[in-house]
Amino acid sequence: LIPLGMALAVGIAGSGHAPMQARWARVLSRVGCGVVLALCVVLAGLTWKQCYVWHETRQLWEQAIKSGAKGPTIHNFLARAMEKTEQYDDAMVEYQRSLDADPNYGDSLFGIGLLHYKAGRTLESEKYLLLAEKFTPDPMAAQLQLGLLYRRNPATQPEAIEAFARAVATIEKSGNPLRTGEPYLNLASAYGEAGNDKLAFELLQSAARFPDTQERALSLLRQMQGQ
Repeated sequence: LIPLGMALAVGIAGSGHAPMQARWARVLSRVGCGVVLALCVVLAGLTWKQCYVWHETRQLWEQAIKSGAKGPTIHNFLARAMEKTEQYDDAMVEYQRSLDADPNYGDSLFGIGLLHYKAGRTLESEKYLLLAEKFTPDPMAAQLQLGLLYRRNPATQPEAIEAFARAVATIEKSGNPLRTGEPYLNLASAYGEAGNDKLAFELLQSAARFPDTQERALSLLRQMQGQ
């Protein structure tokens, strides 16, 4: 077998970021009636030309807030829209406003943690991602992001393995409704970097069962087998 660490040198499995669809599915399920009503009032008053002008999601959320929508969810929506257009400072402000409304709002804790991660602020990122893991109903995204954070530093590789292992435990406990192999793939890569090729090989076999990680896992398995 070729050590997985050598295979990783040619590029492991994309970015490794957790599926954002899961976060949005949870957020959408929690939109309050007040938010929906405010948006309906806004949209009902727009002509077709105004609808074209207001096509950007950010503008819709901003107008909803001006129309009276309140709470952590609406500010989280606005922050995510800002983040998509790389307006990170503005997104940080909106995430914080979301947390001002609910300090335990997991999606916004995750959002701030991710922004700190992107900016290279390790301690701040760890703080918020750990809180997100605690307060988010489905903590897999936070667990995967924590693992990626810890993998940046060779001294925290054990913590990376622990975080990815928690992500694996989370999807196995929930029945893996998203049908994702990312936790297995990331844990395999962490074990490979630590020199434990046996566990890495087994986890890659698990990752190969899922469509989103199958191609990457099979490629690494072939490299480990010298094919």
